[in-house]
Amino acid sequence: AIITDIGCATGHMASISREYQVPTILDTEAATSAIKDGQEITVDAII
Repeated sequence: AIITDIGCATGHMASISREYQVPTILDTEAATSAIKDGQEITVDAII
């Protein structure tokens, strides 16, 4: 999965994610500072 603090559903990252069918959550504003490197998380997203 890909999680980013910035981005939009029509942006480049979203397009690549859809093309490769990778669950992605964009524009979280603070997720990458709250999630530690190597931390296991569950992503509930629609491809």
